[in-house]
Amino acid sequence: MKNKIIHKILAKNLRISEDSINLEIDTNNTPEWDSLAHLRIILELEKEFEIKVRNDQIGGLSSIKKLIKHFVK
Repeated sequence: MKNKIIHKILAKNLRISEDSINLEIDTNNTPEWDSLAHLRIILELEKEFEIKVRNDQIGGLSSIKKLIKHFVK
């Protein structure tokens, strides 16, 4: 269920279909995932899961796998 929320947030902020989201998506292979989209994704995930991300962690959360690992506990 929580993974589905992450998929929805990514799709919305990257403006891509939710069906195109897979476990291989990251900032290197998805041109829509630029720095502004990244910030919006992090902020929305923080709000949704009530988990703060430290400034020094933001850059490291650059793939769906890393986002799931950080927000789904």
